[in-house]
Amino acid sequence: MGHLMDRGLYKQAAYSYVLEGVLPNLPSELVEHHMANGFKEALVAVATERDRRAQARMLQTGWNALDTLMGPTTSQEEEAYNGFRDELTDYSKYKGNWFSM
Repeated sequence: MGHLMDRGLYKQAAYSYVLEGVLPNLPSELVEHHMANGFKEALVAVATERDRRAQARMLQTGWNALDTLMGPTTSQEEEAYNGFRDELTDYSKYKGNWFSM
């Protein structure tokens, strides 16, 4: 991570700091220097994006739960899977095409 910060790749360093918990292996003076040069803004941006994604995931999970509880709205949705007529056991399409001995 120190290598990324020295090269000025603050966004990549911020991702590894926020998402993976990797700490920089630099002296505190250098870390403060990089914080003043833009690393702090990158950290804030990555943390905000992480929080936004977590909130979107939570909202999507809640929406899926409500959608499941409400049930199908049309008859076409209701008959999405018919266990008696699936691809593997539907013999009606082979009617009359059997070989006989």
